[in-house]
Amino acid sequence: NRPPKGIVIGTQVLEQSLDIDFDLMVSDLAPIDLLLQRIGRLYRHDRADRPDAHTEPHVFINYELDERKQLRIGKDRFYTPYILLKTWQVIEEKTAVSAPFNLPHDYRPLIEAVYDDTDPAQDSPLCKAWQERQAKESKLEGEANIRLTKEPNPRRPFCRHDGITFHEDEDSADWVVAQTRYQERETITVIPIEKLDEENGSTPTTPYLPLHQPANRNTQLRLLQQSVRISRPEIVNALKNAARPELFTESALLKRSYPLWMNNGFVQIDNIVIQSEPQLGILIEKQGA
Repeated sequence: NRPPKGIVIGTQVLEQSLDIDFDLMVSDLAPIDLLLQRIGRLYRHDRADRPDAHTEPHVFINYELDERKQLRIGKDRFYTPYILLKTWQVIEEKTAVSAPFNLPHDYRPLIEAVYDDTDPAQDSPLCKAWQERQAKESKLEGEANIRLTKEPNPRRPFCRHDGITFHEDEDSADWVVAQTRYQERETITVIPIEKLDEENGSTPTTPYLPLHQPANRNTQLRLLQQSVRISRPEIVNALKNAARPELFTESALLKRSYPLWMNNGFVQIDNIVIQSEPQLGILIEKQGA
């Protein structure tokens, strides 16, 4: 009983290796290589039943311009501003001459146009974003270099080399959930807790939760099973700046987690409403959006 047509709304997961076939696509601006992956889901198969209104593949790319007709990049950016600006310029050049994407022929020239190593001119709108990108890459390379081991010596066992010792607290939350990649936005672990009063809280698996004393290991693990990762900057900043009770500061597994105090399943931070929903998890909605 599936309908003969439908609208699919999705995240970046749709650009991955999914065998899906769309007649029309609308996408937010993203780096050119990711846009091309998404466009690859248009007219993916030869089908004779295309709608009359979509006899040719079309993609609409959504972005916002400022008062100077330049790309506006918001605070909630997921991608490097410099790459977004370069991608936007390439798209603008294409649309200015009404040139369609000719795929797969255009894959290489489009990607090379965005990811080339040419430094922008000092008066270019790209210059500031490029300088920020260079500074960030230099910092990350420096952090990576301090983790490199010395070159192996064939006359000396590798295990005897003088290396850098890294200490990790196996009782911390990072031991339970190891980080595997660099993230552009800071992400924190939060645990929704219904605050009963100043002394006690409650969760679905722990109806009575003292807030001003450390929890035993089993309780900590139960709480971590209900944790979620949040990267919204307004929420991250508010929770990191708020005081945490001893339940978090003195419980080894919870030291790097933050309580999200709920009132009947809701909490509001500035103009952002957060809801804890049993089936869907954490719902975040911006008022007035």
